[in-house]
Amino acid sequence: MRMTRFIKCTECYDVQNLAEAEYCVAVFMYMRLIGYPADKISILTTYNGQKHLIRDVINIRCATNPLIGRPHKVQFVVHIN
Repeated sequence: MRMTRFIKCTECYDVQNLAEAEYCVAVFMYMRLIGYPADKISILTTYNGQKHLIRDVINIRCATNPLIGRPHKVQFVVHIN
């Protein structure tokens, strides 16, 4: 069983989930490999800290790979109740 780790983000005062960020980036990479254009893919999250973590994972795993690149946007969405 894989344990989920939550990391306190000191820059943005929010909680981050590394396993979830890696999974989102893996799905993005898969979409690129099967032919979706990067400019048509956006990653949305409801936590600002998670947005920063996803961007960090993209910078490490995808940004320098010419076949993958970066998604169009990684965006924080505000919940409205």
